Amino acid sequence: MYNFNVFLQHANSLGYLNNNGHWEGAIGMINRREVDIAESGFQWRKEYYDVAEATTNSYASRVKFILQHPKLVDASTVFTEPFENIVWICIVVVCIVASYFLRHIFTAENHEKVKVNFGNQAINDDTWSNSVLLVFGILFQQGYSTEPMLTSSRILTLSILIFSVLVSQFYSAYIVGTLLTEAPKTIKTIKQLERSKIKLGIDDVPYILEHFEQTNVNPTVQLYERIIKAKDKSIMDLNDGLDLLKRGGFAFNTDILTDDEICDLQDVTYSRESPTGPIVPKKSPLTELIKISILRMAETGIMAYHSKIWIGSRPDCPDRITPFIPVDFLNFSTA
Repeated sequence: MYNFNVFLQHANSLGYLNNNGHWEGAIGMINRREVDIAESGFQWRKEYYDVAEATTNSYASRVKFILQHPKLVDASTVFTEPFENIVWICIVVVCIVASYFLRHIFTAENHEKVKVNFGNQAINDDTWSNSVLLVFGILFQQGYSTEPMLTSSRILTLSILIFSVLVSQFYSAYIVGTLLTEAPKTIKTIKQLERSKIKLGIDDVPYILEHFEQTNVNPTVQLYERIIKAKDKSIMDLNDGLDLLKRGGFAFNTDILTDDEICDLQDVTYSRESPTGPIVPKKSPLTELIKISILRMAETGIMAYHSKIWIGSRPDCPDRITPFIPVDFLNFSTA
């Protein structure tokens, strides 16, 4: 658009204040007027007002974590997942109530007046421990060794048997279905990612690190603290991150993947879409020229065209037949 001769200079960072109060990186070069424009897009911050001047937004950045979603998010809860907590509480309450009534029914059966009809030998053990073991034995499909004599004890025993069959059917169906079908992708937010045990890694790019350093959202701050604790293992270049991503159990924030690997990918956005644009020195004569050129390129579709070329997106999952999913060691080890 303009007949400019461009000479590029490389900066090691976007810019930061050193201990002496001077700006380093690209911001420092702008402040010292060593360059006429910063090519990299900057998210405008209040610290920049005294050293640089904004032009206009050229594109928006949205940084994400990418991971191969694990089949099992938390192995420690694999046997309690079929029911919600309230359901487990209700099951325990039903067992306790059934044990209470069963014990009193056994006591009635062993009463002297009832013994007349069934002989002098004690009919059933009427202790609390026996009643509790009997109910939980039926619940766990272990059968029972008692001989209920009264109609009330037979009705109660039959009710416990039916209850245990229903609980067992729902529980077993969920476990089998979970092992043989593709697991749902439950890690969709930054908070869910922070609670998971997945190892984290971020691309060693200045503007991505700046996203973390400037955030004040609690889950993202906690993620950043986890990454900083293992800085040598968590901050890496793109190729190393993609290699770890292929192995699974790892989330990378930015190679070639197979169709199955593409379909297993899950992305989690940890920052809102942030508008960015080039900056120029204070009172630069190029300010209006840069603004006009960016708006003109956006109007004619040049910006959108180059965004499709240079800003990557996750490829669509191709149609595929779901293969047989074997039970992995993580599921097996919980048993």
